[in-house]
Amino acid sequence: MELFIALLRGVNVSGKNKLNMNELRQSIEQAGYDDVQTYIQSGNILLKAAEKSVDSLQNAIQELIFQQFKLSVAVVVLTLDQLMKILADNPFSSDPKVNVKCLYYCLLQQESQNSLQHLVTVPKSNDSFIACEKTIYILVQNGYGNTKLNNNFFEKKLNVVATTRNHQTLHRLFEMSQSLR
Repeated sequence: MELFIALLRGVNVSGKNKLNMNELRQSIEQAGYDDVQTYIQSGNILLKAAEKSVDSLQNAIQELIFQQFKLSVAVVVLTLDQLMKILADNPFSSDPKVNVKCLYYCLLQQESQNSLQHLVTVPKSNDSFIACEKTIYILVQNGYGNTKLNNNFFEKKLNVVATTRNHQTLHRLFEMSQSLR
């Protein structure tokens, strides 16, 4: 069985798409997945699955959530290797002056059909980003809630489903994964 990280988009945000993580964990376990763990209420799941296809697992979890909880929630699934590469390749983290609390990761469900050139017209700000394959690394200066470089911006520009996590959350998921290897 392989370890996967499933990230749900837009659950338990501003009272919308309310989803109890304990109930979700139990439903995922009942569906036949092993070593299921959740982290905080924003929809971060570690699980082991015999499934090898990230796309199939994304669809299976989305369908499970719809069937069990009547919520239509997008899911981005990563392998442990993908998560490690995303963290290691962050171009902003090599700068010792960068505060890791300012680092965010916009994770695309699939590669965009639109070229990343659609991102050349971005709102003026002190914030910056670097796009690589299915990850957009974002450096915000005044908090994620104050940037125009947010999840909705990238989804609209690239016409793709995405979910965003801060550095602390992705790093914590990596730490949790080490006990499940």
